[in-house]
Amino acid sequence: MRLVSEDGEVEGNGKAGPVVLVGVKFDAESRELLTWALVKVAQPGDRIVALHVLDRVTESTGSLISLVKTFDSMLAVYEGFCNLKQVDLKLKVCRGTSVKKILVREAKSYGAAKLIVGTSKTHHPIRSSASVAKYCARKLSKSFWVFAVDNGKILFQREGNYAEMDSLQGWDCSASGFVL
Repeated sequence: MRLVSEDGEVEGNGKAGPVVLVGVKFDAESRELLTWALVKVAQPGDRIVALHVLDRVTESTGSLISLVKTFDSMLAVYEGFCNLKQVDLKLKVCRGTSVKKILVREAKSYGAAKLIVGTSKTHHPIRSSASVAKYCARKLSKSFWVFAVDNGKILFQREGNYAEMDSLQGWDCSASGFVL
């Protein structure tokens, strides 16, 4: 596992394959989401970027270093699987106050990608649990795949238009939208 530079490149790596961007926190749901992305979406040659957004107000520089070390140990668990599957797993940490805006900005920086996010655990009477994914789908071009996943189930899916249908490993891609 390596850190990604601000321009999205890994030092000494040059160009890499397609990107799967996974929004993560340091919790069990994020580990499950990352595992799902590695098993179900990642293909040999892909770059998997685990993206964590720090709250600019509450996170200090000291806690950033501690957080990166914690994520590094969390992602080290996947090293053998990533080598076997021939994918490159990286961590990227960004600062900001709007997680959804940063997810969109980072996804756009890769040109085309598959963006995978979890769902909201709090019940809100107006917004759905997949509101972050829906926001990202509205703001990103049609070349991006956007998924909201909860407990291994796709709750929201917006298909991208580049030709990688085979990478979804048996999913029914014709059924986009909510799975109830």
